[in-house]
Amino acid sequence: METMVKVTDTLMRPSAEYPHGSWLHKIGDEVTVATGHFAIEHPGKPSPYWHQGPPFFLIDTADWPW
Repeated sequence: METMVKVTDTLMRPSAEYPHGSWLHKIGDEVTVATGHFAIEHPGKPSPYWHQGPPFFLIDTADWPW
């Protein structure tokens, strides 16, 4: 039987403090990337992206006047 490794991505919406949001990427129990809020909990984990933020932006359009 193959060994299974759990890969987890956790995202937090953008806020005034973290306008690009926050991203946590874990492979098994090892944190590989932590940006924004998660970088405080897991210091020293660089973002692999040039802008030092998560790989995409989350936009909440629920309250936009269309």
